[in-house]
Amino acid sequence: MAETKIIYHIDEEETLVKIPISSEEITLLDFKQVLNKPNYKFFF
Repeated sequence: MAETKIIYHIDEEETLVKIPISSEEITLLDFKQVLNKPNYKFFF
């Protein structure tokens, strides 16, 4: 099973999230649903 690993930073805290969707298919919405923090902005 494919998964995507995402490392994000909030307030100097580094967090790893694993989402069971391949990196070719994952979307920002998939990540936002796992993060579950409303009213956040995303920068790439």
